[in-house]
Amino acid sequence: MIFKFKEISSLIYKFILYENSINYKTLKSNYDNYIQGKFITLKNIDEQSYPHLNSILDSLLSFGYIEYGYRENELIFFIPKFQILKYDEKYYKKSPFLLYYTQVSESDEYIELQPLKLLKSLQSVEDFCSCLKDSKNLDYSFMYLPNNKKLEQYNNEKSYYDVGIYKQQLFSTSDLIMENKAHKRIPRRSENYDSLNYCFCYIDIHFKNKIFTYNKSHKVLKVNSIFLPTLIRRALYMCDIFSYLQEPSDKYSQYRFKNISEEIINELIRIFSINNIEWR
Repeated sequence: MIFKFKEISSLIYKFILYENSINYKTLKSNYDNYIQGKFITLKNIDEQSYPHLNSILDSLLSFGYIEYGYRENELIFFIPKFQILKYDEKYYKKSPFLLYYTQVSESDEYIELQPLKLLKSLQSVEDFCSCLKDSKNLDYSFMYLPNNKKLEQYNNEKSYYDVGIYKQQLFSTSDLIMENKAHKRIPRRSENYDSLNYCFCYIDIHFKNKIFTYNKSHKVLKVNSIFLPTLIRRALYMCDIFSYLQEPSDKYSQYRFKNISEEIINELIRIFSINNIEWR
């Protein structure tokens, strides 16, 4: 990859820090302009030569370097005011721009890592998807394949649609068809950042795909999906503090988290389904 993931992540971090808070559309425009500027001086660059903006944001959000929220129904990103973490009676501080943590002396202001509390605050996947607005679409031309989530043209001549994620047009918003045959409109990332991740997880639940593999004796959890909602991924990083302190990465699939208790697993079962966990 010509553009290193860490370097681009640091650039996006600086964009957000400089603006104090920035909306998704402006951030994407800044990123696209940066890449296009590089295209002028570098030849033979394709989309595989640089990371997708969403991959960078997923990583920064999962590690807690940035946060997102909504202002006047618009998705914005911002930098937390402080970020000192306490773990095993030690304190760690975020190093700006370098995107990693260093050990510091005792602090009066710190974030206590509470991954179980974070997971308990989250809706189940089914509840999240059920709350999406209904869609009026009835016919579709494209669908995401259940196993690899690849978008392909849909040529099914049946008069009904199976559970899945569909599109009317290639660049239109997607719809989720649920088990009760409800058609739900999936918001764009600029409207609801994690909605598509939740909907892909709903498909995995329906088809009983193994999103996780858990080794009970070693308390190790392997994640087999790249579509894990960011706050769930952050909770898992909190359990495995030494991965939480490392630098951002785009390597999500088949990532192993240590120190995952059965209480955490029980919350994942609530959010997903017991059928989505393979036990070792």
